Amino acid sequence: MTGASDVGFEFALVLNDTTDARLLVVPAYNPYLVPRPGAGPTALDPLYHWGATVEGASGGGAWDSLFVATNRWRIGRDGRTYAARGVNRGRLRYGRAAASSLADWYVDRDAGLVEVRLAWGLLNVTDPSSRRVLRRITLPDRFETTVSEGLRFAVAAVARDDGAVRAWLPAGATFAWATWEEPVWHERLKPVYAALRDVWGSW
Repeated sequence: MTGASDVGFEFALVLNDTTDARLLVVPAYNPYLVPRPGAGPTALDPLYHWGATVEGASGGGAWDSLFVATNRWRIGRDGRTYAARGVNRGRLRYGRAAASSLADWYVDRDAGLVEVRLAWGLLNVTDPSSRRVLRRITLPDRFETTVSEGLRFAVAAVARDDGAVRAWLPAGATFAWATWEEPVWHERLKPVYAALRDVWGSW
């Protein structure tokens, strides 16, 4: 997809199949440190990627996972070492939202739609009510934000065998969502409610 668009993208949503879907970020705009080849055992200790910035962020075709360290490298009392561990926040779960509140995306072939639900934080949106996004992270512990003009999207259909772009829908107009002071909300029953009702209702 590199070179297919004149718009610089900070994130890539990759939907390979129902078992492999993920959100990626360009290294320059990744707020967390990720494992790198040749990095030492304590490389993830700082947790945050000091120097991360949205200004001029371009991956040049390179993408990071949304890995975040949950356990730093440590030495136990018995002298044993424990490698750093983490979780990839960008892995997306396939399924209908009506069936599971943990579902992130779904393909409705009858309607010709791909539905995707992403948390604001995965896109480095710090305050959606005012369209604020992460601008940069600097030492010491300074997180700067800025007001975003909105989001732009492009879609590419990529061949599984050679990775060639088969179809390309270029980025259109910027989508600027409405800001708010008080969020609109509604109540709904989670899918598990019916199962719990059936079990507890029989007691």
